[in-house]
Amino acid sequence: MNRGLLLMVTVLGVLFLTAIPGHAWLGEVKGMLGLPKGVSELPLPEVTIATFAGVPPAKKVTPSPKLKDSATTPDKAVNHEEVMSFLRITLSETQKKFLEENKFLLLPANAAGEAPTGPEDPCAPPWDEMLSRFDSIGGGWSPVERSPENARFITPDVVLHAFHKFFSNSLKYLEKHDLAKMLRTFVQKTQAAALHYKEQSSGKLAGHYELIAAQITVPLILMENARWEEP
Repeated sequence: MNRGLLLMVTVLGVLFLTAIPGHAWLGEVKGMLGLPKGVSELPLPEVTIATFAGVPPAKKVTPSPKLKDSATTPDKAVNHEEVMSFLRITLSETQKKFLEENKFLLLPANAAGEAPTGPEDPCAPPWDEMLSRFDSIGGGWSPVERSPENARFITPDVVLHAFHKFFSNSLKYLEKHDLAKMLRTFVQKTQAAALHYKEQSSGKLAGHYELIAAQITVPLILMENARWEEP
C-alpha cells in the first residue's frame, strides 16, 4: 500500500506543478526536491567516454579440485535418518532414486508438517516463513547445542531470499523514517498552495484548484492514519 500511495501522490504532484507555471511556490517545491530557487535545471559537465584499461588476454586454466564429496548419496550421510525423522518425511523408492541421481528433490511445503507461524506479538522481531523453516532444522546458534538431526542447509534459494528480505526491509525502513515525513510535508504544502491559488482565482481555474485540493485530501488522510510496517 505504501508504494502505491507514493506513486499516487507523485502523479498528483506532477499534475499540480503543471497547472501552476510561473508561480513563486514552484521554486519552493524545487528546493524541496534538491534544486535551488530560480534554477529549473542543473548544468552537468560533459563527460568523455573512454575505457578504464585494456582487456588482458584470456588465460586457459585447468582446475584441479582437491575437495571430495564425502556423501554422494543420502544413505551415506551420517545423520540422514535423524534429519528425515525430524522432518517427518518418508521418501518413496522413486523419490530416493531421483534424489540419488540428481542430488536434489522438490517436495510440497506441507510435506514436512504444518507451516510455521509467526509470533502473535506485534512488537516481536521481523519473521519470515522460509527463513524460519531453514532455522528450525538448523538447531541452536552454538554448534555444541545442536542435535544429530540438526543441519545447516545453504542453498541458492535461501541466499537469494535473504538478500530479497534485506532489500525489502531497507525500502520499508526508508519509507517509514525518511520518505514518509518528506512525503507528508510535500502533500501538505501542495494542498495549502492549491487552496491559496483557489482564493486568488475565479471561474473554471478556481474550480480546478479546488478539485486538486480535494484529491490531495485522500493521501493526507491515508498517511495520517497509516500504520507503517516495522521492517
